[in-house]
Amino acid sequence: MPNLIDELIGSDNEQSIIETEALESKMIEANNPGAIIEFSPEEADYLGAFEDDSMDMEDIIEGALDLLNSN
Repeated sequence: MPNLIDELIGSDNEQSIIETEALESKMIEANNPGAIIEFSPEEADYLGAFEDDSMDMEDIIEGALDLLNSN
């Protein structure tokens, strides 16, 4: 079975404190509808849950101007 965690985030971090086998098992369980799976803050961070990918004000203004100019 391929290592799903390595496919998602790469395997460059050999010294990680995260047990990838346990994390992979949790990810597989999380695909079940209604399943409640708990992740530690370290696991969630490792999976990218805390990455800030929100828009900045400049992007919001550009989008609004594009909408106004398209009408």
